[in-house]
Amino acid sequence: MLKAQNSKLITHSQNILLNLRFYEFKSIRTLMTKRCFASLVLLLLTATACIPQVPKGPPARLPSFVFYTLEGNKAVNQDALAKEGNVVLIFFDPGCSHCRKEISALGDNFKEVKQAMLYLVSQQERPLVREFMNSYGKKIRDKPNVHVLIDSHYQFLPLFNPVQYPALYVYGEDRKLKTYIDGEKPIAKVLSAINSGY
Repeated sequence: MLKAQNSKLITHSQNILLNLRFYEFKSIRTLMTKRCFASLVLLLLTATACIPQVPKGPPARLPSFVFYTLEGNKAVNQDALAKEGNVVLIFFDPGCSHCRKEISALGDNFKEVKQAMLYLVSQQERPLVREFMNSYGKKIRDKPNVHVLIDSHYQFLPLFNPVQYPALYVYGEDRKLKTYIDGEKPIAKVLSAINSGY
């Protein structure tokens, strides 16, 4: 009888060990599956990040935004822009040499600007933008149809999709895009874009 009980006990112990090994194998298999899945997801994310993104291009209609005046920090949205003539947005960076040349050349040829309201927009700090305007935009900074705006909330890039500095957008009275140019261009081309339709 003792032998039979020992035999049952041994058989029972072996069953417990077999069950433990089965569960251990099952958890290892589950763990490996999860690791393979995580590796696959990581591989896909890496692959999609390497695919070059096609730029969206400028918006066909003037989007909603809120920028702030350089002086006074007054909020300016798309509804506050000029209702007559062309609305010209020039996205610039004070450290950009192409922007410096374009704004200086625009100042030298400002008498050629016709029915247009210019809004110069930068994402940089106010002291840098002030210094830029005092150095390169001094001939246009006090013109009644020139406004310098700060993009404090970094909305310009995702809304307007510029490719390079300076980026110039011309919207008509209907708020539809007339012209978009970016990068360093001859001043004649810049003035032609600003005056498009006039």
